[in-house]
Amino acid sequence: MIIEINYIEVLVAAVVAFVVGFVWYHPNVFGTMWMKMAKISPDTSGKGKQMMMQSAAIGFVGTLISAYVLAHFVAAWGAMSIMDAVQLGFWAWLGFQMPLTLGPVLWEQKPWNLFFLNGAYWLVSTIVISVILVWMK
Repeated sequence: MIIEINYIEVLVAAVVAFVVGFVWYHPNVFGTMWMKMAKISPDTSGKGKQMMMQSAAIGFVGTLISAYVLAHFVAAWGAMSIMDAVQLGFWAWLGFQMPLTLGPVLWEQKPWNLFFLNGAYWLVSTIVISVILVWMK
């Protein structure tokens, strides 16, 4: 089965999802809470700020890959409506991202609240990507 991918749709979905992440982890939204749960202090975050552009670029490439793969899922699933996209985003999150988000809690002793915060972000982000891919068709 050959699936044609519209790269503009993938790029738009990735950019919007990346903006969602920027807003989600902004200090005025969940960023401060996330830093506390992840045990990142303002002192250690300074090192992160030095690498911000590199980290953002790598993070965007990851988001772009997610959008590209979800574009394949949208086509294979035959998603035509926004509700189809929401369901696809949910199932993709539940089957792939949610189990991976458990790792830090189970093996790195991160708090469950961090799992819920990051898991909710990935759920929203995955649904946003799916909805944009379907909406732009």
